[in-house]
Amino acid sequence: MNGNFVRSLFPILVGAMLSNTLPTAKADEPLVFISAFAAGDKGSIHAFQLESKTGQLKPVHQTTGVENPFFLAVSKNQKFLYSIHAKNFGGKENEQIAAYQIEGRTGRLKLLNRQSALGTAACSLDVDATGKSVLVANYSTGSVASLPVQADGSLGEAASFVQHAGSSVDPARQKEPHAHCIVVSPDNRFVLAADLGLDQVLSYRLDAKTSKLTPNKPPFAKSPAGAGPRHLTFAPNGKRVYVINELSNSVTVFDYDVTAGSLTETQTISTVPQDFKGTSHCADLKITPNGRFLYGTNRGHDSIAAYRIGDDGKLTLIGIEPSLGKGPQNLAIMPGGELLLCANMPGNNVATFRIDSQTGGLKSVGEPIAITSPSCIMVLPSQTDSAFTLEPGFEMLLNGTDLTGWHYTNGPEFKGMQHASDGRYTARDGHIVVNPGKGLAQMWTTREFPHDFHLKLEFRAEVNADSGIFLRKPQLQCRDYLVAGPYKDLKKYKPQDWNEIEVLVKGKVATCTCNGEELKFPNELPTTGPIGLEADRGQMEYRRIRIKELK
Repeated sequence: MNGNFVRSLFPILVGAMLSNTLPTAKADEPLVFISAFAAGDKGSIHAFQLESKTGQLKPVHQTTGVENPFFLAVSKNQKFLYSIHAKNFGGKENEQIAAYQIEGRTGRLKLLNRQSALGTAACSLDVDATGKSVLVANYSTGSVASLPVQADGSLGEAASFVQHAGSSVDPARQKEPHAHCIVVSPDNRFVLAADLGLDQVLSYRLDAKTSKLTPNKPPFAKSPAGAGPRHLTFAPNGKRVYVINELSNSVTVFDYDVTAGSLTETQTISTVPQDFKGTSHCADLKITPNGRFLYGTNRGHDSIAAYRIGDDGKLTLIGIEPSLGKGPQNLAIMPGGELLLCANMPGNNVATFRIDSQTGGLKSVGEPIAITSPSCIMVLPSQTDSAFTLEPGFEMLLNGTDLTGWHYTNGPEFKGMQHASDGRYTARDGHIVVNPGKGLAQMWTTREFPHDFHLKLEFRAEVNADSGIFLRKPQLQCRDYLVAGPYKDLKKYKPQDWNEIEVLVKGKVATCTCNGEELKFPNELPTTGPIGLEADRGQMEYRRIRIKELK
């Protein structure tokens, strides 16, 4: 055989073999992207599979050719990732925003294009709910911009640019504006930007159709003088905003007016111990999906402050735990709220912590993994629901993105809303999350079901959680059964994991099972009525709620 032919064929054969052996993240586990903030060949975006039970991060892929990717953002449909790209971060030339297509669960990223961020030291990105706008905050030049997203996920040139102006009280750090964070509101109507140099959280109106930003009225809310607001996040119910302050080592709580997009300060609380005398600067903060706990990082003290969120939104310190690395820069909480990841950027590692669902306390899981200068963590939830095939004849009662088709008794439908009016129910990642709160809250389908039916759903309960499923009004207890009862003798129940409920209704009689084991249900059903859920105690998640009417 001709030697040149063999040599030419060899790369093709190797490529074919590799394409069949490349690792991919499991569909039922989160896919995690972590940026390595470095120039040249060291700059990259790592992809990992996170094993929820062990907290272990397993490498899947590494994307190179991206320099100084300080911050990342992912579209809501999980198809596109956007990253800062800068040959000389914070230099004279404007940074760029790179658009990537996410290639399934392989962790591979396909570069689509890059566009100017219209500023330097670009440090924060967000994608609006429609996936049609990318927002950026530029620290060094103190500005924000919005860019339209094209049909293929690539970026167009900026649709709007706003230069911040002014200063504040710290002569070293606040001589000029320094936009440090930009976040789209849960209802996609407003954009908030934290400016460290101005001690302000600025509010903009977002036109989702044109991707344009216009200053809101009022245009900003003041942070405490010298605080240096750095990052912000909305509470899951959308009613409050939490801002972590880099210069004063504190978190400020704001009530958020959903209609006006305005903020009212209610509390500022320290992130470091009272007797701490060293130098430290806050960086990032995150809230658990159930809205019960908040975590913030201290760079210098090298720790994570944990808080309990009260019914009024105010914070109570739980404790301050070592971050297991130098300079905790960024946090991420898994969609189920059970794990927290901490990127220790100068410490060159990422640490994993398990969150106690009852106390909010943190416990380290395994050893931190080594990554060069990890600066940002983005999590794609598991794709179990997207891989789920609906059985013939069944229809979904949950659309996977919002609470359309559900309401409170005598109240309007939660059409297009991710959160119920009181925040007790949240639609997220294909699930309905039942959030803790005071008293009972019962949510019902807007439809009634007069015919016989077959109902299927899955639920996951935190320890001692108490909820319920209404069948035309009568309630089937849905709880952490082995702890909260009443079905403590179940052999197949899986604590703090997904369990399947099946209900077969014929006439006025309901036959109910959990993972195939009978749940005694003696109640007689009325001839018609809706399906409902109850929020009582603790956090409960429901998914794959589907029904087949037996006409």
